[in-house]
Amino acid sequence: MANHNSILTLFVGCLLAALTGCASAPKPASPLPPTSAAVGNNTTIVAIASTPVASSCTLPQFLGLPGIGKGVGGVLHRLGSRLLAELDLTGRFPGLQPMPPVLPLTAPANLEEGAPPAVQAAAAIKLEEDAAPQKIMALRYLATLGCGGCYDKVEDALLEGMSDCTEAVRYEAVKALQCKPECGCKYCNAPSCCSTKIRKRLGELTTCEKEPSERIRRMARIALECCSTKPIDEDDVPREGPPAIASTEQQTRSAAPELFNGIELVSFHSPVSSIPIGDMILAEVNGEAIYESQVLPLVDAKLQAKGELVAGLYDAAARRRELRTETYRVIDWKLISQQAQGRVRQTSTFNSIQPMNANEIQAWFERNVSLDTTVSSQQLLAHYEVHRDRYRTNTKVRWEHVVVNVDQCSSRNAAIANANYLKNKAMGLPVEPPAGFSRESVDIFTKGWTDVTAIDPMVIRNTLRSLRPGQVSNPIEDKNRIHVVRVLERQEQAVAPLHSVAEQIRKEILSERKQAMEVRVLSQLRAQSKIWTVFDSAAGGRKTEDNPSDQAREMEQNAIPTSFE
Repeated sequence: MANHNSILTLFVGCLLAALTGCASAPKPASPLPPTSAAVGNNTTIVAIASTPVASSCTLPQFLGLPGIGKGVGGVLHRLGSRLLAELDLTGRFPGLQPMPPVLPLTAPANLEEGAPPAVQAAAAIKLEEDAAPQKIMALRYLATLGCGGCYDKVEDALLEGMSDCTEAVRYEAVKALQCKPECGCKYCNAPSCCSTKIRKRLGELTTCEKEPSERIRRMARIALECCSTKPIDEDDVPREGPPAIASTEQQTRSAAPELFNGIELVSFHSPVSSIPIGDMILAEVNGEAIYESQVLPLVDAKLQAKGELVAGLYDAAARRRELRTETYRVIDWKLISQQAQGRVRQTSTFNSIQPMNANEIQAWFERNVSLDTTVSSQQLLAHYEVHRDRYRTNTKVRWEHVVVNVDQCSSRNAAIANANYLKNKAMGLPVEPPAGFSRESVDIFTKGWTDVTAIDPMVIRNTLRSLRPGQVSNPIEDKNRIHVVRVLERQEQAVAPLHSVAEQIRKEILSERKQAMEVRVLSQLRAQSKIWTVFDSAAGGRKTEDNPSDQAREMEQNAIPTSFE
């Protein structure tokens, strides 16, 4: 009983103390306003009273409610603590104790070692996700530089971007690898970043197992197509050795279809004694001469195929241009011939070997140039998307064609009247045939699906381009006939579906691979060889009478490269 009385007494005392403490302390009296004062020499100082500031006290403050609440809260807190102590309940209800404040996820305290692992992981991930806009801006800037400059960190940054956990960042990194003419590449001739690591990562991103985002897989296929379809395990062409002798025009031309075309016309194995006196030496490959008389058959065959060589007459300027082009082609062939002959000598047990003919050299080259003939569905799709316009079909129509022969009618006007009658009848109008109409003067044809570009004459072709299904044209006069056409069905210009051009795409990819491989092999052979041409020398060509014996000795002792990497 005594305890209860003491608790009650304590409660009443605390309450009275709180209420008493809530009264506002009296404010000090305001100082009297300053007055004017006289200073000697008839000088008076006038004091200016400051403007009184309005009180900012609110009604709750005026009534003392904040103080009452603070006092009551303190009383209750002390009372609660005393009650818990008196009843021996301290620490028995931890769930009722106040909780610490919840911090923002990226607060520095959440990244400290003492923070729970889940909190640390969530904070780190949230920081990475929040940095995505900054990463995207950086990747867009790196895309303007390319990988061919002096900043070697660009490639590593793009590779890291392609492995980022944020989908938008990966997409921007792959997008940065698209073909851009303004960006060079130190790995290949393609205007993009096509190192082995880049191509391997792009190849991984084209599969569903490695990349769940459909738009990233599509962008990766397009970027990989920019790097060509050459195998990934190829090394870069070595930079050692003398510079390539071919001009820019020769380097960019397609080597595959031209390298073996008609090369059998060149007689490489003619003895020096059979070379005409005064024949110009156009080039030397590892000491072996190439004469003008050997290249001219190729030049004449090329001019004749172009229609520029008729009955022995030709344009001299055109012949000079072709002579330069064919000389470079013969140089490439000579490099392959020397390589093939050298390999045969290494593997043969005979001291003397017959020279290989053109067909044997070509067969040897194709056997020794390994070509990956596997074309995956991803490569087919990437090639299809990049070169979509190649597979665009022309507009096709199924149509009717009415021809009125003017020479079988009484006059031209009668033929036009017959054509108008047939037009109106085709439109379903109730019309009567004109006087003198003869069915024998009219030819009516029903045409199957026809490519519009293959229709003649041009006036009918242009008319069919503009007609919709069911429409009938006005009479069209062409020479001695009057035409009326009607479109029955129409297929607009569209891109052929992938399945219908898959085999064509496969052949194109293999052709590109073969060309890339041949160019690579020839570049390696040039880098290992000693080559001179009359077109790259200011001294001009040399004649056979200058030093025939020295040339013969050089041809017998020429050094054939044995490396075919």
